[in-house]
Amino acid sequence: GGGATSKTGVSCQTMSTTQGSVTVVFPMCAWADDNTAATVAEITPKSVAAKAADIDLAAAAKRVAQVRADMTKPYCPGDKGEC
Repeated sequence: GGGATSKTGVSCQTMSTTQGSVTVVFPMCAWADDNTAATVAEITPKSVAAKAADIDLAAAAKRVAQVRADMTKPYCPGDKGEC
């Protein structure tokens, strides 16, 4: 499928996998920076019936950018905002 890159450096493309007679289409997003790299596949019940054209790569990139922001901030026990 096609691809998209968000302003945050998250790149996404449409992927698919077939198991038996069921094909699942889903966005696969990735990023890499100085100290982290990850890939994120978002598979939902809606994906089971989706076509590649139904996948909103920009929306997927936005969701994964939030995952990236959440996982790259320091862990602060008690969530007091300061470590």
